[in-house]
Amino acid sequence: MSARSDRSPAAQVHRGAAETFDVSADLAELGRTRILVVCAGVKSVLDVPATLEVLETHGVGVAAYGCDEFPAFFASHTTDARGEPCRAPLRFDAVDDVAARTAER
Repeated sequence: MSARSDRSPAAQVHRGAAETFDVSADLAELGRTRILVVCAGVKSVLDVPATLEVLETHGVGVAAYGCDEFPAFFASHTTDARGEPCRAPLRFDAVDDVAARTAER
């Protein structure tokens, strides 16, 4: 397992990335590296649905702990362009389940 030593975001897609191509290279790296990243959620200024899509494209498993909606930092909800909640692809309610799933990978 590895860890980031700086304070920059681990992985992100900024809003408007379709025009600016502002997509973090870390997203692809997360798909290549055996790592577990734990965070409280993404920054609300990011394009959450696009970030989730890029993570899925790169084979990065994404889960929420104790909730169905993908968490956001400084926002009560994450929504897509239609205002629909961004659902987490997977939900865990027990730390042991998270550990078991991580060991499978």
